[in-house]
Amino acid sequence: MTTLFDRLNIRREDRRTVIVALGVAFLVVNAFIVPSLYRRWNTLNTAIDQGESRRARLQAQIAKKPAIMAELAQLQKQVELAESAERAELILRQQSELAEKSGLNIESKRPGLRNAGRPGDLLGEETLTLAFTAGEKQLHDFLVSTSGERSAVRIRDLDTKPEEPARMKLRGTVTLVASYQKNTSPKTAKPKGKAP
Repeated sequence: MTTLFDRLNIRREDRRTVIVALGVAFLVVNAFIVPSLYRRWNTLNTAIDQGESRRARLQAQIAKKPAIMAELAQLQKQVELAESAERAELILRQQSELAEKSGLNIESKRPGLRNAGRPGDLLGEETLTLAFTAGEKQLHDFLVSTSGERSAVRIRDLDTKPEEPARMKLRGTVTLVASYQKNTSPKTAKPKGKAP
C-alpha cells in the first residue's frame, strides 16, 4: 500500500519535518486569518440584522401612509376653510361697522356657527345676527349699502316691528350671511426629477 508521502517521493526522515511544518501552518492560519474572517462575519451579521430591523420599520411606516395621507388631506381642508372663513368673518365685521355708520343702533351682535356645508358643496357660510333699533331711513340706507353690486354678503332674515310706545322707530333683527368659496383643488407638491 502506497501512502501520500510515497507518491510525493518524500523520504522517511523528512516526513516528520513536513508534518511539523503543516501543523505550524495550520496554527498560523487559525491564529491570524480565521479570527479576522470571524470578525467580518459578525460585522456582516450585525449589518444584516440592522438592515432587517430598518426594513421592518420602513414597512410599518409605509403601511401607515394611507392614514397619514387622509389626515393630511383633512388638515389641508381645515386650513383652507379657516382661511376662507376668516375672510368671511372680516366681511361680516365690516358690515356690522357699516350698520353703525348708517345710523342703526346695534343692541347685540351674535355670530352664527360656521357652516362649511356638506363635503361636496362648493360654498361655505358665515353668519352674523344683529339686533337693532333704527328709523326707516337708516334701515333703508343700511339695506341699500349691504346689497351693493360686488357684495359677498346677503340678508337671510329680516324681522322688524315698530318700537313701542312711540312707534317712531323700528326694532328688529337682521341675519347677514357671507358666503365664501371652498378651495376644492388639493395642494400637492410635484415631485422633482424622474420616477425610478
